[in-house]
Amino acid sequence: MTGSRLLSRASLPFLLLLAAYLSTRLFALTSLPIFFDETGHIRWAILIAQGQKLEKPWQYGKGIAIFANALVFPWARAHYLWASRALTVAFGLGTLAGAMRLGSALGGGRTAWLAGLLYVACPYALVYDRLALTDEAMATFAVAVAVLSIRLAERWTVRHGILLGLALVLSVFAKALGVLLFFAPAAAVLLIAPARLRRPWPLLTAYAIAGAVTAIPLLRYFEVTATVRVAVSKSDASLWQRLAGNLPLAASWLRGYWTAPLIALALLAIALAVARRSRPIAFVVLFLVLPVVAFAAVGDIWFPRYLVFLTAPFTALAAWGADQAWSWLERRLPPPRPALAATTALVVILIPALGFDARVLTDPAHAPYVELDRFQYVSGWPSGYGVRDTLAFVRAEADRAADGITVVTHSRTVRTTARALDLEFADDPRVRVEDLNFDQPEGAMPLLREWARERPTLVVIEPIQAKSRRPDLALFAPLGGVLAARTYKPDGVLCDEIYRLDFRGALTGAASGAGDSERFATGGGDAGVPR
Repeated sequence: MTGSRLLSRASLPFLLLLAAYLSTRLFALTSLPIFFDETGHIRWAILIAQGQKLEKPWQYGKGIAIFANALVFPWARAHYLWASRALTVAFGLGTLAGAMRLGSALGGGRTAWLAGLLYVACPYALVYDRLALTDEAMATFAVAVAVLSIRLAERWTVRHGILLGLALVLSVFAKALGVLLFFAPAAAVLLIAPARLRRPWPLLTAYAIAGAVTAIPLLRYFEVTATVRVAVSKSDASLWQRLAGNLPLAASWLRGYWTAPLIALALLAIALAVARRSRPIAFVVLFLVLPVVAFAAVGDIWFPRYLVFLTAPFTALAAWGADQAWSWLERRLPPPRPALAATTALVVILIPALGFDARVLTDPAHAPYVELDRFQYVSGWPSGYGVRDTLAFVRAEADRAADGITVVTHSRTVRTTARALDLEFADDPRVRVEDLNFDQPEGAMPLLREWARERPTLVVIEPIQAKSRRPDLALFAPLGGVLAARTYKPDGVLCDEIYRLDFRGALTGAASGAGDSERFATGGGDAGVPR
């Protein structure tokens, strides 16, 4: 067989896998509305592109993905959500490659291809490859740390120590949580080749590079951030009580996003590794377990996305289990029956994952996210449902106002819509976005009156914070205010109330626009669409 034919045979599976990855990640990429954290990350990227707020992301432990996102602005400003999520897709492509490299390190070529296939199908990867967050960037470098830790233990060269040190640096600068991965190089050497420590220079090289580059930034991060203080448990619960509460929670996230059949493959891999005393598999298991235990031991407020970086190593582990099962069939069945049986079994195993994926791609409002993520992305105050309809309403008002409009938000609210408005219309001269505290009307109303005199004005009231309450319509009645629209979450819960002011009409006693009251008020996921 000629070299070109060999290349062709090797390239076809790769091209099919690449097509599967890109089609699932880019299809309807903005169908899930932008959610609270994404607005902040994208706004930082835009400001960094303008030379502002360069230090701000790191105060929250975020880095590489946001600075990379800044490179697409201002050219992608009109498509900021798609462009920012597409950048995450690009990082996910690196994670896919890392999963395949780790699979190859564990079991060879077929394990690598199976790892790639399982990564593409795994719902945990699909959900977070399509969001403009920093977790996927950390996942890319985390799987690189796993691969290079095994390579270092096996080959023990200073060159591999340098590469591993750089991977640790990139993991930290992707997200400060990457510091959790510092255990991996030492763990890999101790598990796979402990005798190497008689000449420790390659391992010390990795840690010297990682420590020298990240020590001061990490110290600065812990000095200035409130994120860690908020996330770390402040209760009087003991370590065992925290573990007892958090480990089942983490398990529910992993079970929901990894799916039971893929977990079964991983458990098969672990059982076989124990029987065969496979040291690389033991390292991957430790790589998966230790971060979960660390989060569970200290976490008070944490989210499923914190564990996204475990998905690529998990799929490599599950792929090794699948490959071992395939080899078992090959030893017991004549060709081509093993390939047919293995392929059929693989399709059956992937049915739950593919069903989950289909809902994410075609109907994200009803996808079976784990409970906390459903709150964040669909039903709760951080989600963009309802907010997207408010943006559409404001855009329609701006289109019909010759002199533009002013949009005023209430400062004592959850700020999801306020941040989205600021991001959406920051470069649109037709829309001026302001903020007032209507809990103190004596200070807010004179300013609102002045703005309403200048041009058409909308007041947007989001769900309230703490002890605040939604302002009563009577507060805006002297300015000719009418309730022009309500927007809703997919489950029918009220999101925003939008008041239209007509100060000139109020002065003459004819508050125009009253007949349009609630013209945009609808229920369900399509709230805000004109009737």
